[in-house]
Amino acid sequence: MTVETQKDEFIYVLLHEKDNSVIQHTVTSKKPQKSDIEGFINHKSKKKSEEVKAAPPAKSETFVGTLKAFQSVMTTYRRAIAFTIKVSPSISALMVTKEISEFAGQRGQKMSDISTDECTIYKLPQDCAGTISERYDAAMAAIQARSIFRKSPSLGW
Repeated sequence: MTVETQKDEFIYVLLHEKDNSVIQHTVTSKKPQKSDIEGFINHKSKKKSEEVKAAPPAKSETFVGTLKAFQSVMTTYRRAIAFTIKVSPSISALMVTKEISEFAGQRGQKMSDISTDECTIYKLPQDCAGTISERYDAAMAAIQARSIFRKSPSLGW
């Protein structure tokens, strides 16, 4: 996300809503046109969801069974750590989107004339760009932390 400056005295926050929740946002310094709004709403993520296969239950009637049960629990634990690190940027992004939508609702003026059912648009004074940029930087820090953790050999992937 980049916040352009000095093109207008206002910045505009577009909030994509689905099922009464804001699912994504964007910030621009130029007044959004109908084509901008449609492109924002129709933007599709190219990420594919990954299946997580559960480990088969192990019988613990013998030492070998107990060892397999322990291995199964440890494998589940390691997958949980990896999953947590993997989804943390998405969670951070949603938290930032929520913060920005609340901020836009408090400080901005809703533009009912160009807002749609799926996209609410707020006009904010240019001096709000710094606050929005700080929130965005916090999300980027979380995403960068994920890449650092992915390289850690102690996590085993």
